[in-house]
Amino acid sequence: MEKEYLSVQKYLEQTVLTDHRIPEPINQLYKGEYQDIVKYLKEGTLVPVLGRNINLCGRQNNEAKELKNWQPENGGYPPSGRELAAYLARSCPIPSYFGREEVCCPLLDINTSDSADEQIAIPELFVKKAILTCPYSNQRLAVGIDLSYWSQCVALNSGSGELNDMLRSLFHREYTPNPVHEFFAELPTKLKNQCSSHPYQLIVTTNYDDVLENAFERENQPYDIVSYIATGDYCGKFRHRSSEDGRGEVIEKPGEYRYCSLKRQSVILKIHGAVDWTDSETKPDGFVITEDQYIDYLARASVSNILPTQLLTKLMNSHILFLGYDLSDWYMRAILHFIWKDKKIGENRKSWAIPFDAGKLASDLWQKRDVEMLKVPLESFIAELRNLL
Repeated sequence: MEKEYLSVQKYLEQTVLTDHRIPEPINQLYKGEYQDIVKYLKEGTLVPVLGRNINLCGRQNNEAKELKNWQPENGGYPPSGRELAAYLARSCPIPSYFGREEVCCPLLDINTSDSADEQIAIPELFVKKAILTCPYSNQRLAVGIDLSYWSQCVALNSGSGELNDMLRSLFHREYTPNPVHEFFAELPTKLKNQCSSHPYQLIVTTNYDDVLENAFERENQPYDIVSYIATGDYCGKFRHRSSEDGRGEVIEKPGEYRYCSLKRQSVILKIHGAVDWTDSETKPDGFVITEDQYIDYLARASVSNILPTQLLTKLMNSHILFLGYDLSDWYMRAILHFIWKDKKIGENRKSWAIPFDAGKLASDLWQKRDVEMLKVPLESFIAELRNLL
């Protein structure tokens, strides 16, 4: 049987990102879960954690799937994690340690190269996310594109400054908010109209864009941003900015910091850094995105030593709602460990996940963390919460 291989370069040119949406289930299946989530939102005891795949919510028709060739101009949509990875990969030459362009299926414990000099370390290649065509099934292996890896490649080839400039160029634009962004931006007004004593939310996001902030501004809702500083003299700390004056302040004494309060307005916690629109005279804080940056991120002091006490207390004593959060990437699991350490997320309070990909691997990974996964499309989930509120 003749073996067919797919080169890494050709792989990047093809449609490698697919539509993982789940068929519409009957909302009655999760009626109790919906009611609990709405109850905790009203009580102020639920913290949403927004993953990169929330950017796939609300896209129209064929654009609902991840795009093989995402560009900033594609319909005004910010990228998902894999779309951003593919975008960076296209700007970066194939790294030398791929050995040669054509390689065999990494599931095979063999090496088909004739020359010893050209032999490829298959396990390493598999870890490095080279996606191939299996010579027996003739189907692509769904390993995925690793954002931290391709970011590292760009940083090594062009420099970290070039990578940060590229990211700022991508995110320094006004993308259109989707139903997830709009829901949380509208929530404070809805809860105040219902005389809730806890109308403001702590919203954690792993995204680099500022679409959520744009949604808040469209609703004339003030907010605070607390974002991680990934570069410079204050690397490893958080910076606080208020939407009302735009000025930033480094949080040097988290235990004593009292200037961002959920009693006054919502707080958006950006644990991977943020785009700086306002303070152009200050060196940008950068983003946590490369493999090296994630290693440095996790090697630093516990989050309990760098996050304002009132936000940490809120995070640790609340139910957690993960939306579009992808646990298939090692660094996204590492972030959970960075925040919760050895404590299981759902150990004391029930928590939920509505991922974009609801496969068995995702289910097992969430179950291991005592988080209940709801197999429901994100659009449907948000629509049902609106109805119940």
